[in-house]
Amino acid sequence: MSDFDYDVNLGKLGEEELSRWCTSSGLVANRSLEEDTMGWDHLIEFPYIKSDGPQDKQEKPIECKIQVKSTQRTDKGVNIKLSALKRLVDYTSPAFILFYEYDGLASPVLEHSYLIHVDKKLITRILKKIRQNYLLKTPKKLNKIELKVSYSQKHKLPENTGEELRGKIVSFVPDGIAKYQQDKHELTETVGYEDGGYQFHFKTSGNELEDYFMNKALGIVTSLDVKDAIMQDTRFSLDGINISESDVAKIEVFPETHDKCKLRFKTNHYSTSISFDAELVKVPSVLNGYNRLLFKANLFSIELGKMTNNSFEGIKLHETLDKKVSIEECIRFFKVFNSKNSGKCLFLEIDLEKKDRPLIFQFTMKHDYFDYSDLVLDLRFLQSSFDIDSSLQVHIGQLVQEKVRIEALCRLLQNDANGLDFRVPDTPENVMYKELEEVKHRFTSIVVLGDSAFGAITLLHARKAEDFVYKAYNSEILETLTFNDQIPTKELVADLEQQAISRLSDDS
Repeated sequence: MSDFDYDVNLGKLGEEELSRWCTSSGLVANRSLEEDTMGWDHLIEFPYIKSDGPQDKQEKPIECKIQVKSTQRTDKGVNIKLSALKRLVDYTSPAFILFYEYDGLASPVLEHSYLIHVDKKLITRILKKIRQNYLLKTPKKLNKIELKVSYSQKHKLPENTGEELRGKIVSFVPDGIAKYQQDKHELTETVGYEDGGYQFHFKTSGNELEDYFMNKALGIVTSLDVKDAIMQDTRFSLDGINISESDVAKIEVFPETHDKCKLRFKTNHYSTSISFDAELVKVPSVLNGYNRLLFKANLFSIELGKMTNNSFEGIKLHETLDKKVSIEECIRFFKVFNSKNSGKCLFLEIDLEKKDRPLIFQFTMKHDYFDYSDLVLDLRFLQSSFDIDSSLQVHIGQLVQEKVRIEALCRLLQNDANGLDFRVPDTPENVMYKELEEVKHRFTSIVVLGDSAFGAITLLHARKAEDFVYKAYNSEILETLTFNDQIPTKELVADLEQQAISRLSDDS
């Protein structure tokens, strides 16, 4: 018998083996006509899954691409061109590498088969290798770069049959081909960006950035103007690629709330507390290298500086009085932040939701807030008199501006008109006022609180001080007025006054 000098074409042998497997298991194998350039050897089409439902509602059949690698080596790995692997990554349906291990005989016999799924781990390796090549000063063509793909016992098919191959492929598509394609597309777009994947470089001063972080946390500002801004893509934590540049730009950061808490202020350990809902925000410090702790309430925030010897250095008070809050919160603010407490040692309990025990310390804060204890009493009286909901939203500055009117309305409601003077116009038709020692004068007082208003129509009893000038000594309430979510016009008030006087005349 003659001996022949030849080498077995293992690649051809493997491709034919896969074709036989597919035919025997009801799969359709379409061979690639482009050798070693498209990244796959066979496009495998599955039949429809049996269903009792209408055919127009049948689930889409699975399809996948397989690259076959045949070897007589036992080192469990093959170098594959990066261009071929990229094709498998960019293919949105399942992609596999099928390894056929043949024995070393002259007429090779298939011993083992291994199926590698192009999954997240392999996709990450492939795309990272591609990015690394791109970052080189002289990048190579992808078909000149190889990546070793290894396999092990966990990839081994139990039997060398088409049925085993078919079942293994189906196991990677548990939710159908449409869901698989969606998930793979999202994976290829996001892998390597798990830790952000972008860097933003810009120029600004440390002091400006320091102030911006704090003011943003307080809600005072929105953005910061910076110069020489560069956005870089740093996928896989590699060197950045510039994707946009600008001489000027605006940046905006979003502080993270680490916990919610209650701030309780006391004059001593056992006194009644005045509490506020707040949030703990950690504000970075670019100059000092530590996070600044900010306990942020609606109307104010307390910044705790660096902690030393179980106390905090540099406690600061930040005000945000332009916010609209409940009238109840305004009253509590007036109670804590007044001239009596400025510079006085207070106790602060910080009760964090995520901590079992409150943080307690003594502190002093100097500020220039006035004493509004009289205003607090008047607001409480108005709440009681008009049944004002404590959640009514107001600006604290509005309460201060309305302080005189609030006090006047409270006094009128208690029939106290002392100090109220009024002048009658010196006209011919009012000449009789020269002879009158006592008069009754219609007077309406309106106080605006938030988007609502409250008031009273009164009849002032007054004595003559001089010609045409009278001093009130008593007030008679004709009508109390509540305008929910409405600020009355002068015309409406005048009309209500006339109605009240008419009813008084009728009663008389």
